[in-house]
Amino acid sequence: MIRAVVAHEISSMLIYQNISLDDACEIALKEKLNPFGGHAGLIAIDKDCNIKLIHNAERMYRAFKKSDGNKEISLYK
Repeated sequence: MIRAVVAHEISSMLIYQNISLDDACEIALKEKLNPFGGHAGLIAIDKDCNIKLIHNAERMYRAFKKSDGNKEISLYK
C-alpha cells in the first residue's frame, strides 16, 4: 500500500476529480493495488465523515461506530 501511495491517490481523486469516497477507493484498489498482486485492504474517511472499508482479500477484519450510532462490523466480503 505504501509503494502504491494509495492515500495520496485517493486524496487527489477527492480534491481534483471531485468523485465520491466510494468511487475513489474502488479505483485505488483496482488500479493502484491490484497490479502489485497479493491481498490488501483500506479504511478511508472523508471530510464529511463518510467511511469506506474495502479489500480484495478473502477476509478483512474491520469495524467502525459513528457518534450517531451507525456501525458496521465485518469479517468477510
